[in-house]
Amino acid sequence: MSGNGDDAARRLGAAIRAHRLARGLSLRALARAVGLTGHGTLVDYEHGRRLPPLDLLTSVERALGVPDGELLRLRDAALADRGQVEAARLLQDPPPAAAREEAHGTAGDAGPSRRRRGPTRGVVIAAAAVAVAAVAVAAVAVTTMVMTAVVAASRPSPESTRPTQPTQPPAPAPAAAATSVVMMDFERPGERWSVFWGSQVARSEVTSAVAHHGRRAVLVKVTGATSARGYSAVGTTHGLTGLRPGMKVTTWLWVPGAQPGAGVRFFAMDAASRTVFAPENPDTETRLPAARGWTSFTWTVPRMDELHAIGVQLYAETDDPVTVGIDEVTW
Repeated sequence: MSGNGDDAARRLGAAIRAHRLARGLSLRALARAVGLTGHGTLVDYEHGRRLPPLDLLTSVERALGVPDGELLRLRDAALADRGQVEAARLLQDPPPAAAREEAHGTAGDAGPSRRRRGPTRGVVIAAAAVAVAAVAVAAVAVTTMVMTAVVAASRPSPESTRPTQPTQPPAPAPAAAATSVVMMDFERPGERWSVFWGSQVARSEVTSAVAHHGRRAVLVKVTGATSARGYSAVGTTHGLTGLRPGMKVTTWLWVPGAQPGAGVRFFAMDAASRTVFAPENPDTETRLPAARGWTSFTWTVPRMDELHAIGVQLYAETDDPVTVGIDEVTW
């Protein structure tokens, strides 16, 4: 790697180190948490000398409580930069054999080569580009001819347009019933909510044990998430297409029964990963119902420059476990 590829890898390494130090973990402790036998590879990752594999980086995110996908996006940027650097090198630098031929002529010639050389890489690329452009122009021309013929064939003749009896305006079509589109119901692979913070006391998993829509839901179990020990939150940065600040979100939550002192706060995160709680519960939590079953909660995405994530923070007044199911998130 060189140039931007190095810069992107160093940014990823700096982010890993910053999150590790923020959690108060040593390199050896993080290595144990992600299943490594030694911490030497983590040193290379944090200094940007190597890029961690995808599965290991996912484990690092989980161990450090990093918002889902933050380190993965930095890794993708590093891979993209590395690809750009390599592509630029291939386009600018001639192959070694070609370079020697340009400098010294072909083997056996005393002076500059008089053999007819083939086209250079730049000429080949340019010719290919011209050929592709010609094909594209021809395709557009054919498409235009076909569309013209279709329009002409579908145009009614003057005789057919002459009315033979008084016409009546068409009856208005019945209005379609408004339906809520299920944007996130955890039925498809890749739909999941992970722990944003408080991973020391919380776990989340997609399960078929409970479900409000379909056959699966996210089940969150928290033990000891009090104001004294720190709260826990789950959420997602994926599947938010079409969701904007100011829009209403309906989230169905399941509880196994009465959980005294347990509550939730809905939130969103902006492009800088800053947490902003919904205006419905800006300063205090919403109590969870006491009866077993599903209950819908509607909240508003707070105003921010750019929506990056949504989630739910769980509260408890005691160290007693709190269990919450999440399903059918719609907007």
